Amino acid sequence: QRLIREPAQPNNADALVRVLNSINNNKGMANISVLNNLGKVIFSHGRKSSFSLKDKDIETALKGVEYSGIIHEEINWMLRAAVPVRMDTSVQGALVLSLDLNQLLKDFANENQVRLILADINGIQAQGNTAPNTDMDQKIIEQILNDKKMQTVINIEKKRLSLYMFSQLDNYNFVLISEIDLEQTINIVSQKKQDVLQATL
Repeated sequence: QRLIREPAQPNNADALVRVLNSINNNKGMANISVLNNLGKVIFSHGRKSSFSLKDKDIETALKGVEYSGIIHEEINWMLRAAVPVRMDTSVQGALVLSLDLNQLLKDFANENQVRLILADINGIQAQGNTAPNTDMDQKIIEQILNDKKMQTVINIEKKRLSLYMFSQLDNYNFVLISEIDLEQTINIVSQKKQDVLQATL
């Protein structure tokens, strides 16, 4: 609130940067911004990001309602949340948090030992890790975008299972592809089995 009331005061911005640095170390936020009630950016922390009063999340937040969704910024899809900033009962601005979908998929993929790809009719839109030898099949993607039915593909030669699933984010249609290395999964299960056996001896 102080930052919106007194945007020219550097101490207000410096204090906010210190707070953001302390909470953002492991959150993976691409950008955190504060906008005034005209949609003008008065504070931005992180990589460069662009906003417009026509953006649904910005427009909604400045009307006093929280909103989250995805938006395409330059070459990346971003998960963005906008929260109204109030003074007394009036909305004076918005706090906007942006997270790169690539980072979101990467965190989930690493945690679950899978490859994750978000694709549409134009190909890969976001991915959790670089996988040049992925088994992604564009024909299956186009089919799922039409019929919205999940498909499973097993590559015996590469010992890989690929799960294709329709995913709608806001008004955008994608296919989420989860690739599992079957050999790696078997090794993990075998190791867990050995751990259980050793624990019971």
